[in-house]
Amino acid sequence: MTRRPRPPWRTGTLLAALLAASGCSHGSNPPAAPAPATLHQGTAALARGVTLTTLAATRLGVETGRVEQAGSASPGGPALTSIPISALIYDPEGGAWTYTLSAPDTFVRAPLVIDHVDGALVYLRSGPAAGTPVVTVGAPELLGSEYGVGAE
Repeated sequence: MTRRPRPPWRTGTLLAALLAASGCSHGSNPPAAPAPATLHQGTAALARGVTLTTLAATRLGVETGRVEQAGSASPGGPALTSIPISALIYDPEGGAWTYTLSAPDTFVRAPLVIDHVDGALVYLRSGPAAGTPVVTVGAPELLGSEYGVGAE
């Protein structure tokens, strides 16, 4: 016995019935996943930053260190602070920055004025205050999310 092919209108009707029964319908979109990062474009440079979802922060493996009080580089010179060199990033225009942790999974880009670099430490003339948490792992990815690197 040979099977007769189904008329095209019956196949489409069957497919529509199956989709409707499964909760899917033509034209409906699945719920959108939350964006892994939300950008903050403030009016001042200090207000620029990124808030990550907890999952995104975990996947990036974001780690922080602290700004340390460093004394002065020369007798009578200005008091300096220091950050780990891994916390130092440069924007596309060459400006020196670091990301500070302002709230859980929220990172604000802070400008730096560098005095000098010695080994694994960057000595600062100005920047975040001593004790401020700074991103030591994941800063390039945060900067990339600000500038849309990898975005579709």
